[in-house]
Amino acid sequence: MLYKTYLFYVPEKAGSIRHKDSVGQVGEVSASNIMRMNAVKSFYHKETSEAREALQILIRPEQEDLDSGIQFFLRDVELLEGWQLLGVPKEMDAPLVIRNQVAINDAKFFAGEL
Repeated sequence: MLYKTYLFYVPEKAGSIRHKDSVGQVGEVSASNIMRMNAVKSFYHKETSEAREALQILIRPEQEDLDSGIQFFLRDVELLEGWQLLGVPKEMDAPLVIRNQVAINDAKFFAGEL
């Protein structure tokens, strides 16, 4: 069985993705609501999208015997400026827990800032 961690992200003004899974969790993914999902152990999910753009990152977890689960990170995109830490291993501090030794960042810069 292939164990995966998904990170779903939709850019600003690109729309949204609706999530539904086999344990009854429902949620919307957008620029202001990022989702981390662990799809393991007979976990089924479906995404329906009206988004014009989206990013899905797949990360293989360090272990294969982890439970399935969903985590959402609600943020104010209007206040976002520069780098923002989205996800890290559980030993570190970030809004989303990634089950491997990786860190995921997002950045929002304006013209002339780089």
